[in-house]
Amino acid sequence: MTELRLENINLKIGNRNIIEDLNLKIESKDFFVFLGPSGCGKTTTLRIIAGLVQQTSGDVIVDGKVINDLSPSKRELSLVFQDYALYPHKTVFENIAFPLRIARKDRQHIIDKVKEVSSFLAIEHILGKKPSNISGGERQRVAIARALVKNPKLLLMDEPLSNLDAKLRDTVRFELKKIHNETGITTVYVTHDQLEAMTLGTKIAVMNGGKLIQTGTPMNVFEEPVNSFVASFIGSPPMNILSAPETLKEVGAKSGSIGVRPRAVAVNHDAKGGEFVELTGRIEGINLLGNEALVLMRINGESLYFSVRREHFDQISEGKMKTVYVEKNRVYLFDENGQASGRLKAEDYAKTEIFGN
Repeated sequence: MTELRLENINLKIGNRNIIEDLNLKIESKDFFVFLGPSGCGKTTTLRIIAGLVQQTSGDVIVDGKVINDLSPSKRELSLVFQDYALYPHKTVFENIAFPLRIARKDRQHIIDKVKEVSSFLAIEHILGKKPSNISGGERQRVAIARALVKNPKLLLMDEPLSNLDAKLRDTVRFELKKIHNETGITTVYVTHDQLEAMTLGTKIAVMNGGKLIQTGTPMNVFEEPVNSFVASFIGSPPMNILSAPETLKEVGAKSGSIGVRPRAVAVNHDAKGGEFVELTGRIEGINLLGNEALVLMRINGESLYFSVRREHFDQISEGKMKTVYVEKNRVYLFDENGQASGRLKAEDYAKTEIFGN
């Protein structure tokens, strides 16, 4: 399959650095996800890979070959856009067949390939329809079919689920993972949604301000963030970052800040103290989420969000003072510059569900 390397990629517009010293290796068959807030440079990086934006310096290398000077059509890749970019006046069949017609493939080859990918994606029944007459999920699959029909070396996807409703996004995430598992195409995916990144990616790269902050498997980045930005960006709900001197003193941290994930907080504990730290504050709000509640507590002027399971709802009440407990080995430490400096108690800890630590 296909390996992609980005070496010393920089993009500068005027005096502004859009992408700065980006070095990255994407291995064959990876489902690689660029993750970060709006404006961090992730879509620009994708467009540089595609050849739609020319970097100021650095190399895009596919299977050992520098492709900087190749036009997008010569790079043997396909791009799925955020809005799918389907031709409204063409049928689904013609939309899927379009890249093959541009490549001047013969009629029977086109028919065979369109049937093959439409069968794979279960959209044979809509081949004669126009995009306006099919659902959002079907349009998304048509866009993917058009991308797959020419057997690309690389599949690039720019926030392809952002226009779908929440329920459909869940369904399509499973479909995308299945497609990747069955085709093995090296895939580069851009999103600001960390849930998409965690569930789809074999590897993820967190970007901010045009810089690559951390790369690794989803669980590695989640469990061992390199700084407080990554820690607070990855996870749902996000990690609490607390820096009030009184809080640091209470937990035994000397400076910088601490990080506590909402699901690491317990509302009761029989053996208080010892391997746990205690945090006391006033409950400011409770959002009920079915079998779970998200609670907002104010501690030393800062906000602490934590999750409470249904069987413990009777232990929380708005406006009341409450003491909660966090295992020391689940308290992250960050220095004055926000860089990770270990845990309050450095030892192996029990790994729970993907967003549970």
